Amino acid sequence: GAWVPPPRSSAVLPTGSAGTCSEWFSACALSSLVLLSILVAVGSIAVWGLSKAKRRSDIFSLEKASREQLMPDKSQ
Repeated sequence: GAWVPPPRSSAVLPTGSAGTCSEWFSACALSSLVLLSILVAVGSIAVWGLSKAKRRSDIFSLEKASREQLMPDKSQ
């Protein structure tokens, strides 16, 4: 049969222990902050890369169009 992953609730501590265990909460907050910053960094890099690639392709298509316009003059 299909492999069923264990329920996620078993890995997460109950909300009641979060109030008493401030250390666990701070660690969780820190890890979530790190994860968030990594996600933001990856997202911004991806957006920047896509915009740069798009600009490069636009320039390439412009170059290609200008070259195609110039080619007939050279051949004649």
